[in-house]
Amino acid sequence: ATCTTPGNTAYWHCDRCQKYFSDANGNDEIQENSWVINVLGHDMTPHTAAAATCTTAGNSAYWYCNQCQNYFSDANGNNEIAENSWVISALGHNMTPHDAVEASCTTDGNSAYWDCNLCQKYFSDKDGKNQIEEDSWVILALGHNTTPHDAVNATCTTAGNSAYWSCTQCDKYFLNED
Repeated sequence: ATCTTPGNTAYWHCDRCQKYFSDANGNDEIQENSWVINVLGHDMTPHTAAAATCTTAGNSAYWYCNQCQNYFSDANGNNEIAENSWVISALGHNMTPHDAVEASCTTDGNSAYWDCNLCQKYFSDKDGKNQIEEDSWVILALGHNTTPHDAVNATCTTAGNSAYWSCTQCDKYFLNED
């Protein structure tokens, strides 16, 4: 017997007397169909569905019969399927690039990075091999590097100025050090 087909033990049939026997010599008479071995039925192991991710394959639900060693798309074993037909390929990252921006005296900058729309993770490379922490790309504002300039009184021939500060990084001028 198999999971879906009945089997039988050995038996003999006499064409003259129309009787059935369990031996070739016709010494042990048996009842008709007593040789039938009932269908075994499938011995199913379920495999639950798993969603594919950017980097890992997933699968649809399927069942495996431990007796006939076949795969099925249903728990009753009515729809046999090919091995690995349940595999759902990894999705791959869907990357959005973010270009590097230099930090200035007053605004933050950032190194180049990529983020994946699917897994919501961040990467230092476009291929998604080097995952990084959120905001690890931030380059903090540099802050002004000010130099004080003293007040100079005007003379008849030269202009003067009030005290001021200049930033050596952004080349701007300020009335105070802050």
